Amino acid sequence: MLDFDTARRLADEVLAQGRVLDCAPLAVAVVDPSGTPLVLFRTDGAPPMWGRIAQAKARTALDFGRSTAQVQGMVRDHPDLMRAIAPLSEEPVIAAAGGIVVRHKGRIVGAIGVSGDTSENDAACARHAAELLGFEGM
Repeated sequence: MLDFDTARRLADEVLAQGRVLDCAPLAVAVVDPSGTPLVLFRTDGAPPMWGRIAQAKARTALDFGRSTAQVQGMVRDHPDLMRAIAPLSEEPVIAAAGGIVVRHKGRIVGAIGVSGDTSENDAACARHAAELLGFEGM
């Protein structure tokens, strides 16, 4: 399970990688295995919606046990999937890259969601942070 300090370090590394990639203002959410937010950061210039999207990406990854990029592929291959699952979810489901499951020794310990730049850069920042801190991010 992620603790607050580790979640904060993950979020800090996401934002640091965003600066390296010259990303637009970002929001990052790190949630525990229950989907409860541990950290939500929004950089200067990032609108409030980015924070809500980052949380939704993290929870979507957690709910599906896979990255939101993989969820996006599932939705693309099965167009009726979103309509079928939307009523089952208590939170918004975001099928766009930028949400990853964080694993330690194969066990899900949380998830990261990033929003604000391209979905590909959002995902790259999340993966970078997870891997830098020794987690498996997928």
